[in-house]
Amino acid sequence: MLILEPRLNTETNETTFVLDGVAEPAATETVSVKIYWRWEDDTAMVPQYLGETVPGGTLTVPFDLKGREIRLFQIGYTALGRGTDTNMKQAEQTVFTPSLARDGGCVDIIAGEALTERDLVQIYDDAGTAKARKADANTSPPRAADGWAIESVSSGASVSVYLTASLITGLSGLTIGAEYYLSATAGAITATAPSTAANIRQRVGKALSATVLSFERGEPITIA
Repeated sequence: MLILEPRLNTETNETTFVLDGVAEPAATETVSVKIYWRWEDDTAMVPQYLGETVPGGTLTVPFDLKGREIRLFQIGYTALGRGTDTNMKQAEQTVFTPSLARDGGCVDIIAGEALTERDLVQIYDDAGTAKARKADANTSPPRAADGWAIESVSSGASVSVYLTASLITGLSGLTIGAEYYLSATAGAITATAPSTAANIRQRVGKALSATVLSFERGEPITIA
């Protein structure tokens, strides 16, 4: 009779073999790590196999993130093929957020006020100097959105701003397929089109997932 009772951690697989009443401890180091993934905003998705590497190694695979966050699951295996976790929920996990990479549609400009990463911004003239400030559908006069900030900065600092169609990632609570508009809250978006007189209604994109907005600047319309 052979009874195998695992006591596992991320570094080693400690097992106790019970054979004919004689316990023999053994420890076997993890020799390989398998990585699985799922979309972070799709909790019902079954994690899919991504690749395998060695502890401390590098895994390089082609993968189209589509601007979405993914959750990675790491399970170690011993030379005998025994996993460090028997349940995917118990595996070591990491959420990976795509970087807000720069390209030709991104410019550096002076921040006219403190800005937060992902704020919608307006480019304006401050005594002959182009600056960026939070867009707002409610100010007088309203500040239409020209782009969005890819980083948080203080007033007077240089900020990188996307002025072209692009993906804003790392958001939350979006409704897939819904149209989004510039909000009456400075820098923010809303799924409810503004309707107050003298405000502006400006479409700024469509949600691709609960965390990703496909930004595209629409023409602002002043509400009568």
